[in-house]
Amino acid sequence: MATQTISSILATEPWYYDGDRQCIKFSIDGTGEIWDGHETAFTLAASFDWRALNPTALDEQLAITGSRTAKTLTHLSLEITSTERRCPCPPGWNFDENTLERIRMTTSRFKEGAFQPRTFSVRLESGKFAKPFMEDHGGVEKFGDQARSYALRLVFDRCPWPSLEQYINGSIWGDKMKVTRFVCRETGLYNSWMGSCIAI
Repeated sequence: MATQTISSILATEPWYYDGDRQCIKFSIDGTGEIWDGHETAFTLAASFDWRALNPTALDEQLAITGSRTAKTLTHLSLEITSTERRCPCPPGWNFDENTLERIRMTTSRFKEGAFQPRTFSVRLESGKFAKPFMEDHGGVEKFGDQARSYALRLVFDRCPWPSLEQYINGSIWGDKMKVTRFVCRETGLYNSWMGSCIAI
């Protein structure tokens, strides 16, 4: 059975709360991005530096099985420090320079404390998961064949997004503090029987 290091699992692809507009990305070089928004626009593009407080933990080899039952693979302590770096435009989107600058996390929008290192306890799980947004907004069944299944989930002990208190002029989109779970590695329809029923 093929194995992967924890660092490569974290950095292989984005981790989604909802879609491209609500996700967190880790890069193997110790940088990362947080993207947030709503149905029609992005509202925040925050870059960060990250590291494991126990660096050797990232070299641990894990085998990802196809089990549908949630299983904890490992626990991590991650330090995340927000920066003012501009995030590159996500694939599939065509942002101009003004838009990227408007949504960037800067000291003109956020208080100094938002750029201090923060430590998170993070749980990496394998199993069968839907996007957490669906679970938090009426349940997976409500979304029918829009619900996709994912093999991996990251669970933070608290939200990695900047809190409302860290905005200088407040966030017009409300508090995102419930955003603590993220999924990746899509495997197909969450409810395959539902897709069959719709086809009939």
